[in-house]
Amino acid sequence: MYTVMFKGLITNNVAEKVLDLFDEMKIEPDQFTLSTLFNACAVLNNNRAMKT
Repeated sequence: MYTVMFKGLITNNVAEKVLDLFDEMKIEPDQFTLSTLFNACAVLNNNRAMKT
């Protein structure tokens, strides 16, 4: 369930919120959540690269 919410945030260009929410939730990630978190990190890194 959380993974779907995280994917929606990434799709709507607020990937940084994914990491903040995950940290606040204090949940144990499964393989799907970890994959989504890595995706959020990749999107954030790509966005930063595009700004330079």
